[in-house]
Amino acid sequence: MQSQRRLPKKSVLGTRVCAPWNDGRFYPGVIESMTEQPNGQFMYAVLFDDGYSKRYFHKDIVGPGFSTNSGIFLKHGQAAYITNHGREQKAIVVKHNKVTDEVILEIETNDGELSEVVKRLDDIRLLESRKSTRRQSQETASSRIDVPVTRNRRVIVEFPQYFTIITSYVFKELHSVPTGAHYLLGD
Repeated sequence: MQSQRRLPKKSVLGTRVCAPWNDGRFYPGVIESMTEQPNGQFMYAVLFDDGYSKRYFHKDIVGPGFSTNSGIFLKHGQAAYITNHGREQKAIVVKHNKVTDEVILEIETNDGELSEVVKRLDDIRLLESRKSTRRQSQETASSRIDVPVTRNRRVIVEFPQYFTIITSYVFKELHSVPTGAHYLLGD
C-alpha cells in the first residue's frame, strides 16, 4: 500500500497567523505563499504587519489551520489578548511559568491603571479576534451589508468599524438613486 502524503490546502494563503521573530516573540501577519521542500515538508512565507517577510515550517506558526498556543513559550513583552469581564482586552506578558502553564499579564484597567492578571496559556490568544464578543451582539446594519448575488445566494460583506460613518453617508446619498447600489456592483 502506497503512503499518502497530505498536501496543505491552498486556502491557507491569506490566513491571519502569528509567527516568532528573531527576538523570540510572536508577531501577527498573513500567509503569503507556500513552497514544498525537497524533503516533502512545506514552508510558508509569512508577511508580517510591519512589511517584513520570513519563511516558516507548519509547526512554527500559530493560528487557524496551524499550531495552537499549547507548548509555546511566551517571552516577557509579548503582546496577547485575553477575555476580561466578557470583553477582549490587549495584554502584555510579564512572565510565563512553563511548568504550571500560567502566564502573568499586565492589562490596563478602566481607570487607566495597570493591573496584573494570571491566565492559563490556553486562555490567551496571540491574534486579536475579528470581533469581540461584546461587538458581535452590538452589530449594526451599517457595519454589515447583505449583497444580493445571482441564483438566490447572498454574500455578507463585513466592514471594519471606521467604515460605519462612510457607509451611512453613501447609503444616504444612494437613497435618491433609482437603481440603488446595483450599478456599483456591476450587475
